[in-house]
Amino acid sequence: MVRTLSATGALRYVGRRPLGVGGDFAALTELTDFQARAEAAGPGAVINLRMIVRLVRERDATVVSTCTITAKAQAATTESGDIVDQATHAARADARRVGVPAWLRCGRGARRSGCR
Repeated sequence: MVRTLSATGALRYVGRRPLGVGGDFAALTELTDFQARAEAAGPGAVINLRMIVRLVRERDATVVSTCTITAKAQAATTESGDIVDQATHAARADARRVGVPAWLRCGRGARRSGCR
């Protein structure tokens, strides 16, 4: 139910109060879509993933900024290790493309494609 409401834009984030000592901000990730489909024409797999990254101010749990990473990859086999390696590589490449590392360092001041 929470995921459905989040997908409609009704909720920006649902979380809990942090426990113990924490930082000023937290980067929270949520994998919202992951598919690895075997190719009909060969031994490989086509991978699609979508991840939401939220920069949250710890003190009041305010979502400062949100970024979405979408990645597509091709794995040579359907072995789990190969699929995970290719999905990780593709997700990191898209994170760099949309500027997630700089976005996390700069917080709300950094506006990147795919981030708000």
